[in-house]
Amino acid sequence: MQDEHADDLEITEQRRAQRFSLSSDVRLAWTDGEGMIQHVIAKGCDLSDGGASLVSPVPVATGAAVWLELRKTRVLAEGHVRSCRSTAPGHRIGLEFPGGIPDPIDGQ
Repeated sequence: MQDEHADDLEITEQRRAQRFSLSSDVRLAWTDGEGMIQHVIAKGCDLSDGGASLVSPVPVATGAAVWLELRKTRVLAEGHVRSCRSTAPGHRIGLEFPGGIPDPIDGQ
């Protein structure tokens, strides 16, 4: 992950991929079981080059293909849901990005 994401992130711990605190809203999109594209604004919790954690107002099925947009930096990441559990005040969703996080759109 490169420095251009620093506006949204701050370092919180070390893992296989360095993990950052994500303190902004994100846009999450996925295809539901009926083939319809769904989307929601969720609260980002943390982010690494290999995945993210967020809190969504709605659950998303484990294994679902997802697209995550970091709205401030306009970064789009593609991955899948590794976990989803009900929590207060929503659903804690763990995402995995097998291809990592790309550079911002339009070189921003």
